[in-house]
Amino acid sequence: MLDNYSLDKAFGLIFYVVHAENARVMVLTATNRPSELDEAILRRLPQAFEIGMPDKRERAQILKVILKGERIEDNIDYDRLAVLSEGYTGSDLLELCKKAAYVPIRELLNEEKTGKKSSVPRPLTQLDLENVLATSKHTKVAANDYTGLFSSRSSPR
Repeated sequence: MLDNYSLDKAFGLIFYVVHAENARVMVLTATNRPSELDEAILRRLPQAFEIGMPDKRERAQILKVILKGERIEDNIDYDRLAVLSEGYTGSDLLELCKKAAYVPIRELLNEEKTGKKSSVPRPLTQLDLENVLATSKHTKVAANDYTGLFSSRSSPR
């Protein structure tokens, strides 16, 4: 943890770099829940940009990025998963993959309880993902439903 001296020094360095370079500082935020943002925060953010829900192609690409480097079977049909995940945000897809990743781990733990020895969980399968999709729910309110949230506030002073 930084003590006060280190903290002051760090802020001083940031202040110096910003002014020495005559640079501008940009703060970029993202949320799936803009209605939960504090009004004081909203007043300090002069611009808001809506990022729509991902379409089928984008959901397939998001799933590929999330699962890249993971132990998965070769026959994952990303296009089918994208169709089944209509209405899911990127965050929803990440949660879906996390839940599905626990399936092989649970199986491994159950096997160990019965005395079987296995050192590595099996790869994630299409069926694991589809089963989790069948029991999961996507974000109830999409970012698209907050259209008036930012446009209704006054411009920054």
